Order: sequence, then structure tokens, then C-alpha cells
Amino acid sequence: MQRERLLGHVVRRLPGDGAPRTAAFLGEIANLPFPDGDLPALGAARKDARLMADQRLAAWLEWLEAECGDHPVFLVLEDLRWADGPSVAFVDAALRVLATKPLFVLALARPEVDRRFPNLWSARSPQHIGLPPLSPRSSQRMVEHVAGAMPEASARWIVDRAQGSPFYLQELLRVIVEGGQVGDTSVEDTSPSKHRLLANVVNCVSPLLRTNVQSVTLRIADFGWTRACRWGT
Repeated sequence: MQRERLLGHVVRRLPGDGAPRTAAFLGEIANLPFPDGDLPALGAARKDARLMADQRLAAWLEWLEAECGDHPVFLVLEDLRWADGPSVAFVDAALRVLATKPLFVLALARPEVDRRFPNLWSARSPQHIGLPPLSPRSSQRMVEHVAGAMPEASARWIVDRAQGSPFYLQELLRVIVEGGQVGDTSVEDTSPSKHRLLANVVNCVSPLLRTNVQSVTLRIADFGWTRACRWGT
């Protein structure tokens, strides 16, 4: 069913004899393998890793160019620091090849993305927007909004412990909402370790989304240029 939907979408964007081939290689990207009986190019690529990489990239660019020809495309990449190299390279190729098309890329990541991907998309003139930590006042307002009335010492402890990180603040407030206590003997129990934070995030994701990555094309208002924007969160 998913293969048929992918093929139908590609045929609508790329009418012609090449649509099945493009859909098949997009299927390789999306882990939706097509049968290669009627597609010699697909069969050959499955025997040659280099050829497969080239064909996947060609299909990605062909499809994305067709999407841009129909409507502006806004590509959102969240937690880019956890991305794999080939996916980042595919976006880089799109920014290079489709430089005159209405494509806008918004990539969200923590500062460590610069260590994982040094000089990311530097040749594409990206715009960097760094977000500062939440101010104590903003953190306090978030505590009051989520937890309601609580002892001033406990609220101050949460704000100080979070250090302006919305993620840490969220996890500390989760402890409160679930009936936990903070600020005194429970300090060690409520310290949001990286392992616990990651576990909480993973547990909030449906089983299907834990094992599958889906790309979404968002239709937005007029964008007449291609830019890469990295936003440190």
C-alpha cells in the first residue's frame, strides 16, 4: 500500500516513463523496496553500492525539483546533530542544485552539531540563529504555568537547576506533575540525566515512528529563494 501511494504521488509530480524508476529509488531511501523485475536500473544498483548511492541522489533531486515546480517547499530538520552523513549530504546537494528554486531549509540542533558536522553547508551561505538560554523570569513563568502554586524555594530550585534549558525545565516539571518533590532530599533523584531524558523522549514516540523516519513536505507561502538556516536550540 505504501509503495502504491509513493508511486502515485511521484507519477502526479513527474508524468512520463521515468516516474516508476524515480519512485523505486525513492523507495530505497524510505525503506520501501520495489520489485526490480521491470526495472533493470534498480536491479543493477542493488548489486553496486556506488551506483545505488548515485541513483538515490538523482531520484531525490528529481523529485524535489518537481515539488518545487508545483509549490514552495519548506524542509524542516529537527535534532540535526543526530542526523547521518548521507542525509546531510543529500540536503547539501539539494541546496546546491536547486539554488534558484523555492526551497527553504530550517535545521534545528544543539550547538554540538558544529562538532559533528564542521562547516555544515558553509558553501550555501547559511544563516545562523543562536537562541540564548531562557531567562530566569521566563523559566519562572513556565514553572507557574505548568505546576501552579508551589513553595518559592522549590520553584527557585527548579529554575536554577534547569540553567535556562527548556528541555531540562520540562523534565523537572514532569517530576512535579507526576507527584514528585524537588528542592531538598530528592535533588539526586530528580536530576535529569541525559539517559533519563533520552528515555523519556523515546517513550513518548509511537512504536511506528521509533523505527521509521518519514519526510514531510510542507506547503508554505511565497519563498522565492533557497537558503539554509541553522538554529541552535
